[in-house]
Amino acid sequence: MSGLYSGSQRVTHGFELHCASPEGSSPAEPNNLEINFSGGDNFHLTTLTKAVCTDTAAIQQPPSAPFDTFDGAGTGTFNGQPAAITFTFTDGGEPGNPNDTALFIITQAGQTVVSCGEAPLTFGNHQAHKATGSKQ
Repeated sequence: MSGLYSGSQRVTHGFELHCASPEGSSPAEPNNLEINFSGGDNFHLTTLTKAVCTDTAAIQQPPSAPFDTFDGAGTGTFNGQPAAITFTFTDGGEPGNPNDTALFIITQAGQTVVSCGEAPLTFGNHQAHKATGSKQ
């Protein structure tokens, strides 16, 4: 998936993330998040530390899923160096853009290195799904 635009750079992201159920427990794996910037910078998630999924009244189906908003946090690398991230992804139904949104903040050593406020996707589509099989 790709899509959000920040300043003069194009920012693309792809992910497979799982909710923590019940809240506060460890989310099922695998959990992957990669964010790439047109200038060459990148973030790669290594550990998901927060995974809260909610269904908001303002965002309605389709698709049929028990949530439409994913609030997460984790650790990983930004340009190969240790970093942390907080993020919110929404699935605003079909088609994805511009109803889906992304927000993220990347920090290194407690200092913000990238901050992208909530922005609609220009391209792509977030897809919330009900957990299946061993992911329930």
